[in-house]
This record gives sequence, structure tokens and C-alpha cells, in this order.
Amino acid sequence: MSAISMRSSSTLESVSPSRRLDATYELLETRLGRGQFAEVRLALRKGRLNERVAVKLLPRVKVPEAKLARELEVLRAVSELRHPALVTLLDAYQTPSELQLVLQLLPRGSLLDLVVERRRPLPEPEARTIVRQVASGLAALHRAGIVHRDVKLQNVLLDEDGQCRSPRIDSPCGTPGFIAPEMLGESGYDFAADVWALGVVAYVLLTGRPPFDIPPAPDSPTAEGGGSASLGLLA
Repeated sequence: MSAISMRSSSTLESVSPSRRLDATYELLETRLGRGQFAEVRLALRKGRLNERVAVKLLPRVKVPEAKLARELEVLRAVSELRHPALVTLLDAYQTPSELQLVLQLLPRGSLLDLVVERRRPLPEPEARTIVRQVASGLAALHRAGIVHRDVKLQNVLLDEDGQCRSPRIDSPCGTPGFIAPEMLGESGYDFAADVWALGVVAYVLLTGRPPFDIPPAPDSPTAEGGGSASLGLLA
């Protein structure tokens, strides 16, 4: 569900192919995350070596043009909200082989990293603050007519000040253990699916374990911005 109308041709045509990523940024080999269809790498802005950004690379051979347009359109809409709990799209480039999205770097890792590092549940006041920040970002999305669809620990990152931000919007199918039941059927879903997933996040923060027993998926890709650590480490 989304209030954003998408026209794949006009959306992608707004990104001039004559502009080049390497004219402004130095793309490094450091991988920040990897998804089923994309990877995120660290980059430096040329002339400003202390300015680091994240670059999401979406290969055209794996991602349909309509999905590329959707990714760009949603990120632009989210950036226009200028909400402190949502990621900012800084720029976009395209080549014949891929779409390149320059995003605000969130350097302190994900909530999953935080929970695993602590090896114990978070204190209630800290968990409350985190959940409120994420809920505030989701509320902004919902007012704009956007369902996030993949709220989970790996998809909530921390900035330099410890503020929670959600970098990934409009995932195609959600994640086992966090996905709302209605997303598994054919009857449709709405903003409530995000509320369900946020409830799972809150449960994990407060207990150190997921509320449901989910069999591991050995062939599942590493989440963008997250790691492959198991929630069961806190059991």
C-alpha cells in the first residue's frame, strides 16, 4: 500500500546518465551490507575526505526497471519528509548496468548489532526510547501513504548520536519472525503490518529473544546494513 504513483520511465529518466558517480565520490571496496538484489558500499566524497556516505548498487540484470524506479521514487519521497528517524537520499546516478543511490551513512550499526553486543536485554527506558523513535518514523511514513513492509532489527540503524533511523523502505516481502500474518496471505495488508513488526522489535529488545520459533534459512541473504548474527545468541 502506498500513496506514491510510479511511472518507471519518467522516474528513471530524471536521473541523467551523463552524470557519473566517480566524478563526485570514490567508491571503496568496503561492503556495508548485502541484500538479495543489491549491495551497499562505503564511499568518500572527493575533496572532502572526511565525508563518508553509503552507496546502494542495484544491478539492472537482477532488478526489473519498475523496481528500480520504485526504489528511487520511495527514497525520494521519504527524504522529502525530512524526518530524523528516516534515512536521507543524497543523490542518484545510473549506468547501463546499475542504479546507484547515495545515502546518508549510519555508522553505528544496527539494532541487531547492539542487542548481540550487549548479550542481554536492553533496559526498559532505553528500549522505550528506541521504540518511540522508530514509531515516530513509521508514523511519518504512514501519513505519506507508505508502508515500510520490513521493520526488523537489521533495518534500524544508529547514527553518530545514537538516533535510530530506518534505511530500507518498501521491501518486497518482509522477514520471517517479523512479518505480519496478513502479509503471508492474499487478502492484502496495510499500515498495521508495520505496527506488528515494531511490536516484535520491542519484544526482542526487552527479552533478548524473538517471540516465535522461526527455523533458520541457510540460503537467506545478509540484510542491508545488518549482519548475519542470530537473535538466538541471547538465549
